[in-house]
This record gives sequence, structure tokens and C-alpha cells, in this order.
Amino acid sequence: MGAKLAKNLLEEGEMTYDEAQKSLCYSCNCGPLFIIGTVGTLMLQDTNIGYFLLLVHISSAFIMLLLSRFYTLPQSPTPLLHTTRTSSLSFSTAFTSAVQNGMDTIVYVGGYIIFFSVISNLLAHSELYTSLTQFIGNFFGVNPTLIHSFLLSSLEFSSGSARLTSLLPVNTTLLALLSAVIAFGGFCVCFQSQHVLQGSNLSLKPYMYSKLLQSLLAYILTFILYPLWNPSLALGFTLKWYILLVMVLVFTAFLFKMLSSHKVPLKPASILS
Repeated sequence: MGAKLAKNLLEEGEMTYDEAQKSLCYSCNCGPLFIIGTVGTLMLQDTNIGYFLLLVHISSAFIMLLLSRFYTLPQSPTPLLHTTRTSSLSFSTAFTSAVQNGMDTIVYVGGYIIFFSVISNLLAHSELYTSLTQFIGNFFGVNPTLIHSFLLSSLEFSSGSARLTSLLPVNTTLLALLSAVIAFGGFCVCFQSQHVLQGSNLSLKPYMYSKLLQSLLAYILTFILYPLWNPSLALGFTLKWYILLVMVLVFTAFLFKMLSSHKVPLKPASILS
């Protein structure tokens, strides 16, 4: 919805191209209903944790909003023709158009979810994928189940969240991984955003960078904030996470400046643009 609203506001002249491009860096987020109701209440059996995950999610998006001011576009694209405003249409025409547009979006979004869920299930039952994740886990000294589940979650985050909560114990590491997966949204959401941005001249590259950085921020914020949310945990280990968070923020600001100075011709949005 964040990408769709940015495109609509751009086409209606309510938002400049720079504003629309920047808004993609922080406005495409997961809804509170899924985080609190599905992840917290149903998957983790703890609504309080759901509120905590929502806090982390909003905080990471807000940090991306603040960091987006460091990103300036190298050039402006060819202005888009503004679409006809809904207020100038008759009620029946506007209502029919809204229903048709909404149904088209639902069909495409549902299709992407089904496709990536099928791919995720195929990989989950693939001996080759299992052997590969076991090799990576043994090589880096990480639990292979953790790698196996986290990589699948990067494809489609709703089914991936369910897989993570079913295979791993409820601890700070699990919550950090859930925060990272929810913040990134999975490649399924990237394809959904790509679809709704077609014909808008908005680039998906800053969006992809921002979602990866937001995912990292959410992961770090979980380790920083959860000991404060749950006083029963020790607070001594959080200093390194504060230092790491500052380093990530500095690196993010530097990356946005590099993207701003990298002049590339702007083309209609594509999955690699």
C-alpha cells in the first residue's frame, strides 16, 4: 500500500517525484494486525511480544524516514501526465474504477504470495537445499536450522515467520530474526511493489537498499530494546548493540550520499532498476 499510495499521489500531482521516491524508503511496512494478531498472539502465544515487535518495526521505519533526508536524487525524470482526479468523475464511474483497481491489486498480490509460498515449500523439502544450508551452517558454526528457516523467510515473510516460530525457541535471537524478516518483507513484497509501481518512473533500487537496511536496523533494535521491554533480562550486553547501531546509521547516511552522487539515467521502474 505504501508503494501504491506513493504512485497515486505522484500521478495526481499531490507529491513531487523526489518526495515519492523518498517515501518508498520508509512507507512500505507491515500492518499492526499481522504483527500483533498473527505473529504475537497466534504464533508466539504472547500478545505483549506482538506489541514489542510492532514497536521495533515502527522505530526502524522512523529511522529510515530520518535517514532519507540524506538521499537526494541526481536528476529529475520526465514529468508524468497527471491522471484525472476522482473528484471530477461521477460517483458510479469512480466507484466502479475503485472496485476494479482494488480487485486487480488483490489478484496480483495474492498471485505473488501463492507463487513464493510454493517456491518456499519446494525448497523446504529439497534435499539439495537442506544439504546446502547444513554445509553453510557447519562452515560458519551456526545452527543449520536457523539458516534454513531464515533464508526461506526472505522469500515470503508471512509463511516464513510461521516457520521460524515453529522451529526455534522463543528468545531474543528469534525475536530479532522475526523483526528482520518483517522489516524486509521478503522478495514477494518486492515483486508486489514492482507491480504497483509500473509506469510511474519510480526506481526500485533505493527501495531495495532501504528495506535491507531497515531489516538490519530492526535486528539490532531488538537486541537493544528487548532487555528494556523485559526487565528480567540482563542489560549488560546491550552496549555493543548501541555501538553497532551508531555504526549502521553512519554507514547508511554515507550510502545514501553515495547513491545521490551516482548519476544514472532514470528509466521506467523494473525489478532491476
